[in-house]
Amino acid sequence: MARTVPDSFAILAASLLISTWTVALLEAHRVFHEGQNIEQQCFSWD
Repeated sequence: MARTVPDSFAILAASLLISTWTVALLEAHRVFHEGQNIEQQCFSWD
């Protein structure tokens, strides 16, 4: 039984997607618990 080589680009893309979702979830959770406006917290360029 031969092993197939995994698609490294697909693995990289999936890892980046999961990482992005994880960061977004953590930031949303932090903003929610701080009770501040998400626009003020995340889109402020000050």
